[in-house]
Amino acid sequence: MKKISEILNSKITGAAREFSSLARTWHHAVGDTVAGVAMPIKIDGTCLIVGVGDNMWLSELVHMKDEIMENLADKGLKVEDIRFVFRQAAKKKIKPAFQPRKITEKEERTVRNMCGVIKDETLRNSAEKAMRAYFGKYSYDDFIGR
Repeated sequence: MKKISEILNSKITGAAREFSSLARTWHHAVGDTVAGVAMPIKIDGTCLIVGVGDNMWLSELVHMKDEIMENLADKGLKVEDIRFVFRQAAKKKIKPAFQPRKITEKEERTVRNMCGVIKDETLRNSAEKAMRAYFGKYSYDDFIGR
């Protein structure tokens, strides 16, 4: 059985393959933490351009430049310089706030019937609250598995 990386490498060609190789080498050279905040953009001649999504990290990486260049050379990527540039991360799409649905009379009866057998009042109130929250998001048909 082939690894997914082997399949992808066989399908990717040209500039995409070069970038994939660059990104993989970068990740191996700097580790998970740095790779999470900085990503190579391109190689311009003998200079590696790296986008950094945080100003504090950008400053730290400038100080680590020589060490990073040595690690890259150990991984087979020899560059004469690294230029770190600030690149604001893409904004994440904000999900709209959850709007609970109105609970039907049938769902309310189900809550009362199912929780009515609980003797402890605190536990019964908690169970009713949980079921009402469930029905605020899902329907009775979802509840019974239709």
